[in-house]
Amino acid sequence: MEYLTSFIDEYSPRPSGSPEELVTAEFLRDEMAALGYEAVLQDFTVELLSRDFPFLTLPETDTSPEELEIRAQPMSNTGLGDATAPLVFVQMAFEEELEGVDLTGSIALIERGLITFQEKVSQVTEAGAVGAIVFNNTPGGFTGALSELSAIPAISITQEDGLDLLARLDSGEEVPARIRVQLEIVPSQNVVAEKAGTAGKGVVILGAHYDTVEDTQAANDNSTGITSLILMAKELQDTEFPYTLKFVFFGVEEIGLFGSRHYVSS
Repeated sequence: MEYLTSFIDEYSPRPSGSPEELVTAEFLRDEMAALGYEAVLQDFTVELLSRDFPFLTLPETDTSPEELEIRAQPMSNTGLGDATAPLVFVQMAFEEELEGVDLTGSIALIERGLITFQEKVSQVTEAGAVGAIVFNNTPGGFTGALSELSAIPAISITQEDGLDLLARLDSGEEVPARIRVQLEIVPSQNVVAEKAGTAGKGVVILGAHYDTVEDTQAANDNSTGITSLILMAKELQDTEFPYTLKFVFFGVEEIGLFGSRHYVSS
């Protein structure tokens, strides 16, 4: 527990493919090297959603002279795009709520609940929306998942931000929004630490991923796994085995097992 809490304090969060992930990888490499293992970084690249710009902003208007960034998370299976359009509130996006509604050239503001995110996004897409924003139905934010790749960018925001946008619309204000969801190629790395066997009897691998989702301490997922590997490595550092022992810390697990897939394919 002491090691776990210290690791969390120093190295969380560490999102997939981020600079924080790299810092953590370098720490784990050095930690294993200090225990006497031959430790290296195994580099690879992966296509991820770009962090070069915010996913949701409100452009400046006559009533709001500065661009406002609203914290948002892309849903898994979101479509890509860069869309600027007025917001239109469509409640929960039931079919009956969208009957006769023309969302052409608009971004749909949707409340979470009762039907799936896939149904909500598909239905506003059919109504002509160029983007979808789903706000939470309880305090705080969330990360949504679509069951199919959407044709438009779809993001989630907190209940508080959603109600604020809704209040502005209810006051009669036209609220333009910009959604930007685009891909970029980013570097990542696995950490591979090895202790050679004495008799060439094969290889035993112990593995855990070390990246996290956004904005989390990652206490359970997967700082516990990292801690387990480090403590096992400490226990085994002076033990000889007939087989080679490898500890592998995988990067970019949270969005598709990319690190472990790269390790296996290599």
